[in-house]
Amino acid sequence: MTKVVIIGGGPGGYEAALVAAQLGADVTVVERDGIGGACVLTDCVPSKSLIATSTRTTYVREADALGINVPEIHDGKAEVEVDPARINPRIKALARAQSDDTRARLVKEGVQVVLGEARLVDPHIVAVGDQRIRADVILIATGAHPRELPSAEPDGERILTWRHLYDLDELPEKLIVVAPASPAPSSPAPTSPSVRTSPSSPPASTSCPPRTPMPPRSWRTCSCDAA
Repeated sequence: MTKVVIIGGGPGGYEAALVAAQLGADVTVVERDGIGGACVLTDCVPSKSLIATSTRTTYVREADALGINVPEIHDGKAEVEVDPARINPRIKALARAQSDDTRARLVKEGVQVVLGEARLVDPHIVAVGDQRIRADVILIATGAHPRELPSAEPDGERILTWRHLYDLDELPEKLIVVAPASPAPSSPAPTSPSVRTSPSSPPASTSCPPRTPMPPRSWRTCSCDAA
């Protein structure tokens, strides 16, 4: 039996793991943060949940123009308060639930999931802490991470990466998005009254890699439609 070790549990990693397991391989997935990776935990899925909140906020603000009576109309729009302290925990809980569901599916298909940071010892050995995992095939599917500029290192308060967005307890009055890429253009829009984007070269890479073609028995979770 072919032994496959996949470093990275995002869509590129877990879908490859499902295919390999269905084809009879002995598969291990090593993931540092949680199955689903950045796409499920901090990127595509959470940003779409944030957009869903924005859409419903806009519906209420524009309700008066459609003949729906809403109290506290100001300049023709309803006053709506957005509470990040309630929104963000809900978004993170949805993301974590999807991550847990994906992990459960992998385990059901016979994939071993190892939580930790992997490193290559040689072309056929992956180290995770003190554990050594031998493999015939090693797939590196580590995805992307926010690009950090030496002159503007993220501090989680004034300078943010997309991973900081879901820890905010209140909205910034103004926000500048540098190097727009998924999910940068979509994440701030639902809640920020003033948003500007500034291109950067090269642009940041996306955290959701293209999907691996799947056989008929495949199963998918990263629909990026969480609401």
